[in-house]
Amino acid sequence: MTEKRIGVLTQMSCGGLFNIKLYNIFVTDNRLIFSFMSKEAKKETQKRLDEKVKGKSFKERLSIIASHGYVLPEHYHEMAIDDIANEHPNNIVVLLDDVVKISIKRPKTPDSKGYSKSDYFILKTKDKKIKITPASKEDMKLFNTVLKERAKIPRIIL
Repeated sequence: MTEKRIGVLTQMSCGGLFNIKLYNIFVTDNRLIFSFMSKEAKKETQKRLDEKVKGKSFKERLSIIASHGYVLPEHYHEMAIDDIANEHPNNIVVLLDDVVKISIKRPKTPDSKGYSKSDYFILKTKDKKIKITPASKEDMKLFNTVLKERAKIPRIIL
């Protein structure tokens, strides 16, 4: 049986206060693959931005830079899921069967509208806890799809 890709969460921060690393999280029907974002991947995004702004006026460049976000490197689209898992020594693979639960946390802040801190996920496995930031509505739906009853994400906010 082949493993199916369900989705990708791009540019997610994982870790504690002083040990934060950026990952692209590939979600399959069998596991979560935390693919470490290397300097090369960040440089590729910068290279794409540089190509977009080349020859543009100052006002056009400013607009392009403001709307440009991280784009998943193209080689990931053709890569086999096992190759992604083994690509970098900092990659983390979590089998869905090992996930005890995933929940969403809404930080309490002095700001009554909650603007100062974003929501985040806490992924609990049999061995460890992983904090994943930021949490978006699409990410919540993806985790609810693959983890079903282990996703302690209120469906009311979806």
